[in-house]
Amino acid sequence: MDKIYEDGIIHHEKGILNRNGIHFHHPSPFAKDNLICVLWGAEDIYDIPYQVHREYLNAFMLTYIIEGEMHFTYRGGTFIAPPGSIIFQDCKYLNHYWVERRTKAQFIHFTGGITQAYCDMLFEQQGACFLNQLQSGMLFQDLLTELKKAAPNDHQLSWIVTDILRLLSIPREHPANPMVEKAQQYMRMHFSEALSLEDISAHVSLSPYYFSRLFKRETEHSPHQYLLGIRMKHAQTLLSSTHENVDNIATFCGFGNTSHFIRAFKKEAGMTPTSFRKLFAPPATSGRK
Repeated sequence: MDKIYEDGIIHHEKGILNRNGIHFHHPSPFAKDNLICVLWGAEDIYDIPYQVHREYLNAFMLTYIIEGEMHFTYRGGTFIAPPGSIIFQDCKYLNHYWVERRTKAQFIHFTGGITQAYCDMLFEQQGACFLNQLQSGMLFQDLLTELKKAAPNDHQLSWIVTDILRLLSIPREHPANPMVEKAQQYMRMHFSEALSLEDISAHVSLSPYYFSRLFKRETEHSPHQYLLGIRMKHAQTLLSSTHENVDNIATFCGFGNTSHFIRAFKKEAGMTPTSFRKLFAPPATSGRK
């Protein structure tokens, strides 16, 4: 049976015990072209038999579990989201979620801006469920408070969602893999040598293929990117604080030759080593006449 809740909206979904919302928003043309656009959001209390089985929606969804737990089937996996967790879904994929006991949650649907890139990156790195997100969860109330206004501010909404995504992007703390730590230490100590992937993986007694995948999963960088970062930091330090010539810096930092060093430096820093050094040169002083 349909029921009219305090928000004055008739709800057909079975299992919604109470709904604070839904608060709809129509972003401005500027927001649609440039910002993350929040479309609607609500705070609900659910119980059996609540469930959603969605084949496609051209939007994204963030859900914050306040009490209870919610079950999800999404992108080939099934998981249970406990209290304090946030779930980030691309609703263009088939997704199914439901509750098996009383659960309180807040959610928003949104689109635009950098959302797609963030969603793809975070899913690849950490999946769709982010645990222990109290700080991010507190921002949901700010979102709903803004959505309730007669004229919600697009910039404020976009900023809050971006801040949630920023917090989700901080990797979960977990024990570092000892093989990865050993490889990192080896690269830090031998960066000036002509190291290959085979050299580094052999040092930790792993195959190059397995080591490369493990290192990328643990650090979000390939071994080559990590080693290049070490070399670049040393090169920038030498360029900014010494008068050592570029040829010697290239050799010391493990680059095969000066031309390779200049190309790599320009690609990473956006300027040549000589131009970078000039940024730190003391200003010329003119003598008295």
